[in-house]
Amino acid sequence: MFGKKHIRNLILVRHGKAEVGDINIHDADRKLVESGRKETMKVAEKLKSEHFSADLIVTSDARRACETAAIVAESIGYPEDKIVHLQSLYLADEESIYAEIFAFPDIIEKVVLVGHNPGLTDFVNPFLDYPVASMETSAMVKLQFSSNRWFGINPGTCKLVQWFGAGSSESIFK
Repeated sequence: MFGKKHIRNLILVRHGKAEVGDINIHDADRKLVESGRKETMKVAEKLKSEHFSADLIVTSDARRACETAAIVAESIGYPEDKIVHLQSLYLADEESIYAEIFAFPDIIEKVVLVGHNPGLTDFVNPFLDYPVASMETSAMVKLQFSSNRWFGINPGTCKLVQWFGAGSSESIFK
């Protein structure tokens, strides 16, 4: 009925380090600080060095996430004007992240999703042998699974291929 299953890659990236919030700036308007840009460039360069190309980049509509997505897009040659900005990913919880992933068109096989904690950590932890307290800023997690549909992603069908933190010197493979 569905034919050969497709290998699907989901790259989850936590936004880079952002300016500290205060009463004069709305949380969604916080921008990346210089160290956040540099950390994000490390992650983007890691993807580029692995010749990763994306079929789709989706991001929270918060400024810091949009800036992170733009850095990744530029590095891997993805058109910045094709990045999908979703308000639903702004501070999304685990269930909201799943809902967005399940809505990806099945023709798409490689996606980068840029978002926030604690939702990203909550989403990723079931895929890990040892849960983490928090994904660091600019951390990247690569999940891979074989299915005809994005609806097939779950800890039982998916494997952690890579965890890369901009502050670490090497990737952590499971």
